[in-house]
Amino acid sequence: MLQKFSGLLLLLISVHVYSRQITDTTITVYFMTGKYILPRREEQKLTSFFMQKSRATMIRIAGHTDTVGSESANMTLSRKRSEGVAAWIKKNVGIENIRLEYFGETQIISPNHNDLNRRVEITIQFPGIINEAKQNRDTVLVKTIVLDKLYFEPDKAILESFSFDYLNAIVPVLKNYRDARFEIRGHVNYETNRNDSGELKKMNELSVDRAKVIYEMLLERGIPGNKMSYQGMGNTQMVFPHPVNDEEKRKNMRVEILVFSNQ
Repeated sequence: MLQKFSGLLLLLISVHVYSRQITDTTITVYFMTGKYILPRREEQKLTSFFMQKSRATMIRIAGHTDTVGSESANMTLSRKRSEGVAAWIKKNVGIENIRLEYFGETQIISPNHNDLNRRVEITIQFPGIINEAKQNRDTVLVKTIVLDKLYFEPDKAILESFSFDYLNAIVPVLKNYRDARFEIRGHVNYETNRNDSGELKKMNELSVDRAKVIYEMLLERGIPGNKMSYQGMGNTQMVFPHPVNDEEKRKNMRVEILVFSNQ
């Protein structure tokens, strides 16, 4: 059994008009043990994503499993997961240009947390639109990596210990961008209809502190400091301005890594 890290979900949240190029984004969906039927919450994730990104020109779908069971059974399971996601996209999004791949248990992300390994990675190419405010004349924004399995203690800049494997798997992804620089952005869950300026200031500071924590942890793991910067976004870019459940709150208090590459 091979146990090597693979690329993680790289979810492009938003880009605005400046110049055009082909960019790509990857969204990852997760499965229950031994299952290939897409869970309802993961269907909702895809629905939300494709409502915002509907101009895909090509999709690559790669299925993966944990290491429970035989290698041959896991290869079959990863194929069924890929096929199931492809069928969902064709039915609900109408995209036909899909390339299927499946790897069984050969590309696990975490040896300790199998919920991260039971996944399908959906990589999408589409005509990219670059935001001038997020680049200078020599660099372009090519990806936004949303660390959606990175969890902090509530109202603290302390990373939950079970997130360490996930963060460790990010490192080789970043190291593949040899000439890129990374901007780490922290976000919080704080509803805009609340007017406590003191609490808002506290939340803004928390978003900076969380971004800084990830900066420092990546620095310890070999990402050069001169390739990274960090900033807090407070609640200015909430995915759900009025969250109704814990899942939506989690998506708001996220950390993202913007990848800028030389033109």
